[in-house]
Amino acid sequence: MKVGWLLVVVFLSVSAFAVQAEETSMDRLIGEELQETISAISACTHWAGEVGDQSEERNLQIEKGVARDCPKAKRKANAALKRFPTNPELAESILELNDAGHFELTVEEKNKCV
Repeated sequence: MKVGWLLVVVFLSVSAFAVQAEETSMDRLIGEELQETISAISACTHWAGEVGDQSEERNLQIEKGVARDCPKAKRKANAALKRFPTNPELAESILELNDAGHFELTVEEKNKCV
């Protein structure tokens, strides 16, 4: 009978470890997705926040940066907002993207982010 209980304890321990490892892996994936989205938003708001009255070369860099980074940021922000509507870091970044003019929020959505 002791061997039977030992097997049950070992099985439960291994099962609990597997569930914990799966949750940790999922948390890591969620964290990576959020970080990628926030980084994409940051790249867009960096370029969008640049003043366009600099040298011709710098203005071209700004235009290219906005064209390259802002559509990606908008796509990632839309997807992440659907998956993580209550994440405060994401909400803060999306408000910055909205303020930069590259993401449109309704008044209701804006209030949820604040």
